[in-house]
Amino acid sequence: MRDLLANYLEGKKVLIAGFGVEGRSTYSLLRRFFPQMVIGIADRQMKEDGPEALTDKNTIVMAGAAYLDRYHDFDVVVKSPGIRMDALPRPESRQLITSQTALFLEAYRRQVIGITGTKGKTTTAHLVHHLLGKSGCKSLLVGNMGYPPFDVVEQVDSDTRIVFELSSHQLEHCRVSPHIAVLLNIFQEHLDHYASYRHYQMAKSNIATHQQTGDFFIYSMNNERSASLVREFRLRSTLTGFSSNAGNGARVWLEKDEILSDLGGSVQKIFRTSLLPLQGEHNQSNMMAAAAACLLAGLTPDAIGLAAAGFATLPHRMEFVGEFGGKLFYNDSIATIPEAAMMAVTTLRDVDSLILGGFDRGIDYGEFIDFLAQSGIRQLLFTGQAGIRMMQGIAEKHDLPERCLYFERFDDAVIAGIQHTRQGRICLLSPAASSYDQFRNFEHRGQRFRELIQSVLNDHTRKL
Repeated sequence: MRDLLANYLEGKKVLIAGFGVEGRSTYSLLRRFFPQMVIGIADRQMKEDGPEALTDKNTIVMAGAAYLDRYHDFDVVVKSPGIRMDALPRPESRQLITSQTALFLEAYRRQVIGITGTKGKTTTAHLVHHLLGKSGCKSLLVGNMGYPPFDVVEQVDSDTRIVFELSSHQLEHCRVSPHIAVLLNIFQEHLDHYASYRHYQMAKSNIATHQQTGDFFIYSMNNERSASLVREFRLRSTLTGFSSNAGNGARVWLEKDEILSDLGGSVQKIFRTSLLPLQGEHNQSNMMAAAAACLLAGLTPDAIGLAAAGFATLPHRMEFVGEFGGKLFYNDSIATIPEAAMMAVTTLRDVDSLILGGFDRGIDYGEFIDFLAQSGIRQLLFTGQAGIRMMQGIAEKHDLPERCLYFERFDDAVIAGIQHTRQGRICLLSPAASSYDQFRNFEHRGQRFRELIQSVLNDHTRKL
């Protein structure tokens, strides 16, 4: 990695655009490898004299409203995922715009299993990492879940497998694709970041469009958008489709609750989905994708089956929070799109109160509104601008005012769910919207839901 970075960066002035988790990681590695390099840091949120200010004589900090004023003074720009490309000035012809993801993939792509999708990528990445590790492989987990790839550079050996969760923002301007690439699904999301849904799809497709002969592309044959993109692009990699049905060309498929594959030349059983504590059809897809990735990485069906049973679920994904007065509470804060919320309701079944809404990204809620009206859920508790738009859609098409309540504050919606959910039924947080109106991210929202439920449980215990 040091040689590759030296080839691109040595003797040049480098600007790090965005100084969040990944930006700090980039700075740490560059400063360690190149102590004398002139590095600029451009971040609107930073304060030049704040606690995060850097005093290194070769570091230039540009903060506040003028954070891009000296943009053209630098030869190379390493862009963090959260910085929109259209927020940056048009680069001069001499400038190179790159990212930590692009540089890391260029150095290690032959060892990378890259995983993307609108939903399910974190669960699938953790599952692949678990299966590899429990089967005796050296595996590192990096990417969108908060583990910058530069942080593991010094742990990578020639036989290391790197499981890389890739967001659309990380892939957006990538011109290198991983050796094994997984596309789980594509739904509408992040429409506030992209010029159109099509632009979002093109960003996702970069996980495979730059693959080479001898690489592998794993994709869902059941997700219309994913399958359509496969038909559209002439990929050089070997296609490996997974499906809930056999007989349509899938190389990995589901029969009842058994995952099977013919990737070894004959049909072999991999494992039963009931071995893992993952519920719902979407998680069956995640398990099939993970099984395919591990088979292509060289694991045997027996090794995968033995390793699968020890996998633990991740928080904020249909997570059981507790029971109070016979009422069950589930945290599915990760559900930032309608398809995820519909899957949670369908999987859990006994939902009596559903907490919805948040930051409005302009997603089409038409199908979701019909689903809610027909779901039989007794209480629809809305919050945020997305909640307002959902309520308006229900009023226009179905007129169900007795089932819909709106709350300015997220906390008040949760408290209403706690109070009015019927015994033996479920109060579910599955918002179908982003969290950025009242929270830092979906984890922060899910944690607040947990805190409110736990507060009620503690109060009840003290009274006994």
